[in-house]
Amino acid sequence: ITPDKNNENADGVLINDTVVALGTTNHYRLTWDLDQYKGDRSAKETIARGFFFVDDYPEEVLDVLENGTAVTTLDGQKVSGITVKTYASLNEAPKDLQDKLARAK
Repeated sequence: ITPDKNNENADGVLINDTVVALGTTNHYRLTWDLDQYKGDRSAKETIARGFFFVDDYPEEVLDVLENGTAVTTLDGQKVSGITVKTYASLNEAPKDLQDKLARAK
């Protein structure tokens, strides 16, 4: 599954690959289609390992506003039970997450 990632301006206009002025607030829309998991019967061990979405954003040019991060359904409904964390480097992530990412396909 390859999530979609788009860069939009404040008006929701797609600005992928567009140079923007320093200090501009960009709105990244990351879309992860999870409908294939409906009715999933994964083993408890698999579920315990967790499901995660990782985006290696260019931290040298971006500052993520964690209070501006939201997880929603396609129709805009807020989703609960999902945690969003930002790390400037993989080295800052918890060791268990580093290990999971090292083993990820």
